[in-house]
Amino acid sequence: MNSGTLIFVRKGDFCIIKSEDVYYMNVLFPNFYRNSHFDVSKDFLLDIREFIERRDFDKLSLIAEDIRKNYENYKDKEVEEVEIVKKELI
Repeated sequence: MNSGTLIFVRKGDFCIIKSEDVYYMNVLFPNFYRNSHFDVSKDFLLDIREFIERRDFDKLSLIAEDIRKNYENYKDKEVEEVEIVKKELI
């Protein structure tokens, strides 16, 4: 299991976890399973460094929305759960 530092949270949408030199986006999927009221979060290894460095969190929100709408397109970037071991919010 990978572990990292929680650096940004947009409640009900996504969070960003940094592990060494890579960034993971944890995306919340409301009602992921059909006929269920359970929310599921999934972790993705994405090249989002430039958006984080520019603090372009609105663009990251659009990426999270695209992941929810087009999950099949991102399955190859999905990773096992990333454990958050500390918090250093930006």
